[in-house]
Amino acid sequence: MIVLFMISFLVGCNENVQVRDEKYNASNNHVISEKKTKGIVKKKNLAKAIYYVPNEEMADSLRNTIGEDNFSIVLNDNVAYFEPIVNYLDSLDILVEMSNDSVFKFIGQDSNKEFIINRKDLDSQLWGILVFNGQSKPISVDLEDFKEKIPIYFDW
Repeated sequence: MIVLFMISFLVGCNENVQVRDEKYNASNNHVISEKKTKGIVKKKNLAKAIYYVPNEEMADSLRNTIGEDNFSIVLNDNVAYFEPIVNYLDSLDILVEMSNDSVFKFIGQDSNKEFIINRKDLDSQLWGILVFNGQSKPISVDLEDFKEKIPIYFDW
């Protein structure tokens, strides 16, 4: 249920976004997406963001702890909280992928440079957004500072 709700949220946020061409990458079991505009693939120095959400086990645990009604409120609050960040990143042509993985792997422009972030090491383990510029260690952004942090991180 949570996954379907989050997918419909992201699809709704990305209605006006270009068509995505998806390829399966067997090395890390992820779908790689590229934005296309009239047949031209747009990449921004491998920039991407991961909007991470709870997996089913995490969601069930939270639901059991706080109850179904409170869980629905928390779910709706988190969707509303992250929507402006997702829309902002999308306006910058930065690909936003949703994931419920426990470990996130980012590969830099120099393919020898990998950044691995474990969800357990993040301040918020249930919902969050990680932004990657293709070169430096990914950063976590939140509603309070994303419009300041992202341009500094990308050196714009």
